[in-house]
Parts: sequence; C-alpha cells; structure tokens
Amino acid sequence: MKKFLPKPDDLHFYARALKGDIPRRAIPFIWYFVKILKRPYIFNFCMYFIAISLMALEPIFFGMTIDILSSESSYDDKLQNIITIIIAYTILCQIISRIGWQFGHYTETRTRPLLRGIIQQKLSDYLSNHSANYFQNEFAGRLSGKVLEMPSEVVSIVDDIMNPILFSFINITIAIIVLYNIHIGLGVTILIGAVPDN
Repeated sequence: MKKFLPKPDDLHFYARALKGDIPRRAIPFIWYFVKILKRPYIFNFCMYFIAISLMALEPIFFGMTIDILSSESSYDDKLQNIITIIIAYTILCQIISRIGWQFGHYTETRTRPLLRGIIQQKLSDYLSNHSANYFQNEFAGRLSGKVLEMPSEVVSIVDDIMNPILFSFINITIAIIVLYNIHIGLGVTILIGAVPDN
C-alpha cells in the first residue's frame, strides 16, 4: 500500500508499480515516473504555495501599519490596531509560512532520492530485458552511462518546474491580485511587465 510520504524502502514497490512501456518522448517520459509520486509532489506544492502566499502578505501588513500611524485616531486605538497587526503578521508570515517551508522541504528531501532511484531501477530493468544481440550493437558503457545520468536529469527538470518557474508564477499572480485590488492600473502594469520580451 502506497504511503503519503514515501520512504527509501519503497523503491522496489514503486518501480514494480509502473506499468506499460517507457515513453520515448521527453514530457511523457518524465510524467511516466512522476505520476507514481504525484501525491507527495502535490503536497509539496501546496506547502510551498501556502508559504509563498503568506510571505507575499508582508507588504500589506507594512502598508496597514503605515496607514494606522498616519490616521487621526487616538493613541490607544493606534496601539491596539498595531498590536493586532503584529500578532497577525507573526502568526501568518513568521510561523505558518515557515512551517509550510519546512514541510515542503521535508517532503522534497524524501521524494527526490526516491524518484532518482525509481528511474534508475526501471531503466536498469529495461536494459536487462534486452537480448545479447542488442548489446553487440550498442556500447554497454554508453548505455550504463545513460542509466546513471538520466535520473539526475529528470529530477533536475522537475525541480526547475516546481521551484523557480512555478513559484515565480505564484509570486507574480499574487502581486497582480493584490495590486489590482489597490488600483486597477497597478495590476495592469505588473501584468504587462510580467510578459517576457521576445
């Protein structure tokens, strides 16, 4: 039975659970291995999403503090409102967001080596099923090199998608929503600036 957070001991279980032929194209090839670990990756994404979203609230808290200080309310009201903001900021941006980062990092460190091992195990099994004539036409050293290199390449691509690309998209989306609520012109400006130049 699959566990939500896999252990390294689950390597052979996951490798045997992969059914069908290994795809030859890049994206189906990567998804063929990642899909078996989709639950940990979804959990990892959710934790990072929560952490990044809460960290994006920091400028809002600072802006609210400045608004309170510049208001004409009494000293006691200002103090009470600022204390409320500080408590909310501490809980959301300093505690919950850090917990989200730690859970996401913990899941990532559990999943990454397992994905690498699953790919290497499956590719090794794939080569073992070939006949001797196949290895007469192909250099065994080159094939074994591909088996050793491919897992790291796939994990690197998945990390590139999960980390800088996806999380940059989350940050830009949150910034657009926040600024759009402040003023539509700010949201449109950020949206235009986010479009890459060709």
